[in-house]
Amino acid sequence: MRQEVLQACHDSPIAGHLGINATKKRVCSRFSWPGIIRDVNKYVKSCDVCQKNCNKLPNLPIQIADIIDKPFDKVAIDIVGPMMMSDSKNRFIFTLVDAATRWSEAVPLKSISTTDVANALFNIFTRLGFPKEILSDNGQQLVSKAVEEVMTMMGIQRRLSAPYHAQSNGMVERFNGSLKTMLRKLCAEKPQTWDKMIPAVLFAYRENPNVTTGYPPFMLMYGRRVRGPADMIADQYIGQQNTLKEAAFVHEYAKNLQREITDSCKIAAETAKNELQSYREAKSDHRRYREFAKGDRVLILLPQDGNNLFMKYQGPYKIDGVAQNNNYICTMRNALREAGFTVKPSKTIVGCEHINFLGHIVDKGQLKPDENKTEKIRNLRVPTTKKEVRSVLGLLNYYRRFVHNFSAIAQPLTELTKKNSPNNIVWTPECQESWDAIKKCLTSEPILKVPDPSKPFVVQTDASNKAMAGTLLQQHEGTLHPCFYASRTLKDREKNYAIIELEMIAIIFALDKFSKYLLMKPFLIQTDHASLSFLKENKSKNARLTRWALAIQQYSFSVQHIKGSNNILSDTLSRMT
Repeated sequence: MRQEVLQACHDSPIAGHLGINATKKRVCSRFSWPGIIRDVNKYVKSCDVCQKNCNKLPNLPIQIADIIDKPFDKVAIDIVGPMMMSDSKNRFIFTLVDAATRWSEAVPLKSISTTDVANALFNIFTRLGFPKEILSDNGQQLVSKAVEEVMTMMGIQRRLSAPYHAQSNGMVERFNGSLKTMLRKLCAEKPQTWDKMIPAVLFAYRENPNVTTGYPPFMLMYGRRVRGPADMIADQYIGQQNTLKEAAFVHEYAKNLQREITDSCKIAAETAKNELQSYREAKSDHRRYREFAKGDRVLILLPQDGNNLFMKYQGPYKIDGVAQNNNYICTMRNALREAGFTVKPSKTIVGCEHINFLGHIVDKGQLKPDENKTEKIRNLRVPTTKKEVRSVLGLLNYYRRFVHNFSAIAQPLTELTKKNSPNNIVWTPECQESWDAIKKCLTSEPILKVPDPSKPFVVQTDASNKAMAGTLLQQHEGTLHPCFYASRTLKDREKNYAIIELEMIAIIFALDKFSKYLLMKPFLIQTDHASLSFLKENKSKNARLTRWALAIQQYSFSVQHIKGSNNILSDTLSRMT
């Protein structure tokens, strides 16, 4: 029973997922059991929805506002949004709060044109009456001539809050925060239905006693209590009580109701004044302005994707200066935008060490092919036609970065796709050997290191009479690890080149493939051909080599000769062929 009571008074849509104090008042108004306060505190603190949507802000010194004791004498208005477009095409919420009773109104709008705002105001006033004073910010729709003419016709005085200082209109801003928090909790699974939940949220807000006045807005506005979730669950256990009394005359009822509302509003105003003063005195010792210095890195609470319903702390951002007391200037740089990248939020995962993306697995700085994809490659059947060979090579080419000297290994398969090859291919032992070698390379946990731009790169190259290859490496924990492999078969004219020219063209090929990592930073080229030491000096009399040497002068590199036995990765090509 206790669990059912707590769920009804906190989790249900008309309960609104309010805080500990509000839920405590709601439960204790109709129920009592040993340890009820402890149970309410524990239940609200452990609420999964509330924990995931908590936007806790730092506590600042409290300022006491003027107390209004007559209903609808003064109201505050504001516009919330733009938010996620709902199924009904609504993107904004027009909000209104009465200063005396804390009665709240929220109207979903498709747009915030002057006409829509004026119509929303008129609809509210025709139901609740016309106020004497309206407080709003400097929004274009709220200070337009059309709205001003409507207020003049109705004899309403307009007050404007200080620009860029939301605290001067804190009453409606506080309601906006509660409204968005309650909507965010109730619409966590279906955010597009937020406008349909507004009536339930308003009921929850009006039915619960206000912290400042001590009375529910329903009581102060209509002079009676409404039947809420606590009453509904109580009636199921203790039964409905006959509250009908002997009927009174109409004028007596109206007189008593007027007196009750008047007395309640006066008591509420006095209670609000005392409550604010007591709260200020009790909390002053624990509240302070947060101070930062230039150069500090801070997190800023910002909406996600421009949607005010979903906010989180973002950053860190660097403080560039102090504008005035407790106001700071931050440069909100976006690393993705600065790098020229664009991401789709629905497909973006942040803060994960392991991620599966586009058939690849990125895990703690390592790059591997997806096991599900390699399993399919392992089970591929042998192709029988030229079209099937092209299709298979297209799939294998997607993972060629994980296979060193892929072009040399796959050369027998590539030969099957030439024009002079028959459509019904002849599967030779060399083709089967190439087929098995590629599948073995892809299914034997090939691992690459993710390149680190802050570390220097090493490029190893080699060439044979059939293909050329290059490897991009970096030092990790004292050992060279491969970051990328690149290879291609030789063209017919290149097969006539001398070995020194093949080694040189292999270097040009590798630098072109890895240019995005090598430009504008020094790196090392390792080759097992000693004659290429002239690259920086350009002393060769071979015109072709001289032309190639000049073509790579845009790079800042040094050349190191290594033994063929030490050039294991790139030299494998020569050994295989």
